[in-house]
Amino acid sequence: ESVLTCSYCGSSYIFNDDPSSIVKIEEHFAVPNRMRKDGLKASLKLYLTARYLRPRDFGERLLIGNVKGRYLPYWVIHGNSDTRWTGQNVKHTTEGEGDDVRHKKEYIPADGSFKKEHWWPLYARLTEEFEGQSALKPGGMRVLPDWGDYPFAVLGFERAADRNHTEGREPFNIEEIEQELTLLNGQIDQAKAELEARQEIELYCWDEAKVHVSILQQCETAVKVREAAYVHIPFWWLDYSYRGRTYNALFHGGTGELLYVQYPVGHVPKVAISSFIALALSALVIGTITSPDWRTALLAILWLSVLAHVISALMDYYREGPYATPHPDE
Repeated sequence: ESVLTCSYCGSSYIFNDDPSSIVKIEEHFAVPNRMRKDGLKASLKLYLTARYLRPRDFGERLLIGNVKGRYLPYWVIHGNSDTRWTGQNVKHTTEGEGDDVRHKKEYIPADGSFKKEHWWPLYARLTEEFEGQSALKPGGMRVLPDWGDYPFAVLGFERAADRNHTEGREPFNIEEIEQELTLLNGQIDQAKAELEARQEIELYCWDEAKVHVSILQQCETAVKVREAAYVHIPFWWLDYSYRGRTYNALFHGGTGELLYVQYPVGHVPKVAISSFIALALSALVIGTITSPDWRTALLAILWLSVLAHVISALMDYYREGPYATPHPDE
């Protein structure tokens, strides 16, 4: 792959392995890298050891490995969307008493609208190639705690907001690209980028509309593109291990923001959640024990299941910390 820039008009041309896929770019930008490689490990460890869901021995057994920097090409579509939706809200009512109780559902028409401003990042290559890239887009998972096979994983997850990843951009100058960051070129042109961005924004607004109504029946989004900028953005990838398992993190080289991170969840949160659920189910069982029926039996089964999870989590809890057995890979 190579890039040629016309010294007269400033337009750039990207040449890929396929001679027929020449991409013309009117303006080419880059976000300056402001992160130093030697400080990334300390920043990541500071963030990870402050997570309230982390294992007790996380700080002692955390081993940070490779650090890799890359300048990746993005089309950033800046524009506005105007969404109008219609649907129905479901209202549940109860009539009668005792054995004559009847439950009814009422469907109430609803409609609404909202407007949003977007800096939609669209990767300028054919496929996403690196862990965590999906976190750049609004709604993408940016904090991903590893709960393992625990069935009540409800805490710690965070999704990305809609923000501008190209702040501080400058005209592209190959001489200012640091050698320790690998530079990749784009493979799709502006027209295709705008089309894909429009489609993704429409899907995003559809999901946003579903939050406002029980049943979404119709949703129309008009997207007005104000600018399509071709920008190289610096990113830093790190991997680290804990008890033989490998996790990943992604930093924005221009802002220093941690865009994506995975980390393991300790057994203390699992014990706490399972204990809370067990207490709640116990209260329900006691409350219905005077009139046993199939609901009481079901609650008893659920209670025993949660109790088993509590016992299992407590056993694992005592395997963490200073008395834990080292993993063979450590």
